[in-house]
This record gives sequence, C-alpha cells and structure tokens, in this order.
Amino acid sequence: MSDASDTPSARVCKVFALVDLESSWLAEAKQKGLGTFVGSYFANHDHLSVNVKLSAELCDGRRIAARTGHFGMSGPRHGIWHRWHGPPLPADPEQANRLTLTEHHVDQHDIEDGINQMLGRDPELHHPPRLAWDGLIATLAEAGVHVTEQDLIETPLTVELTSDVQSELGPS
Repeated sequence: MSDASDTPSARVCKVFALVDLESSWLAEAKQKGLGTFVGSYFANHDHLSVNVKLSAELCDGRRIAARTGHFGMSGPRHGIWHRWHGPPLPADPEQANRLTLTEHHVDQHDIEDGINQMLGRDPELHHPPRLAWDGLIATLAEAGVHVTEQDLIETPLTVELTSDVQSELGPS
C-alpha cells in the first residue's frame, strides 16, 4: 500500500510565508480568545514587528496552512536587518554607515532575509538553534504529506506581504 505522499498530487510544490504586522496578529489572537499578550515593544514606532505564517501548496493545488509554529521578527525601521541589497556603497565609511544605518528604510529584502534565516534557506545567514518548520511539517503530516526540513528548504518560497505591511514599508 502506498503512502499518500508517494502520489505526485500530494507533494509540496511551493511554500508561502504570509507576513502580517505583529499588532494585527495580536488583535486576531485576542479576538479568537487565544490569550493575553504583553507587548509594549510591538507598539514602539521606531521598530517594525511582523508575524510570519507558513503554508504549503501541493502539486494538486491544495493549500495547507500551518496551524502552529508561526514566528515573529522585529527590528529597527531604519538600518539594514541582515545585509545590504542596494547599489554599491560609497568607499567613504562615514557615507556608507549613514546610508546603511540611518537612511535605509526597512524593506521587503530585510523581511525576506529574516524569513530565510529562520527557515535555514540561506547558508550565508546564521541559523537559529531550531528552524521554524515544525508547525508546517506537523500540519502536512496530518494531511498525509510527509516532508523533512530539507525538503521544504529546497522548495520554492513566495513571501506575501499583507497590505498593512506594505503600507508600513512604503513605496519600493
């Protein structure tokens, strides 16, 4: 007898990371009665805090969202979070520091780098002690799709920003 994950339609073809503002996630969790969260840090206007929810699209078109294992990321609104993605930096260290630390407004690249770090998808970034795949792996297993962290790392990833996050980031 073959396992459901042996059929082509039960394979994961794409992974999605839905990025929402932490404040939106906290409001939704409170509305659902999931508890009370203390988070004055999340209301700090100098920082951007986001929540990431993972899902997977199977080759048959079904999309399965992880019920647990969401993760948050936060950092200053100005300055790079992981690495510079802009044009070549000036040779003058003072000008380079000004551009990267004070003039750069956090953008989608910063968020994508953070997601890739948490998911172990970028070998140049430090990996956390545990990658953030557990909730998605468990939900997929319940649906009869058995995957490993490495399978998901190798699967194409699409980062989706909610309109609230897009507004916070401003024009690209």
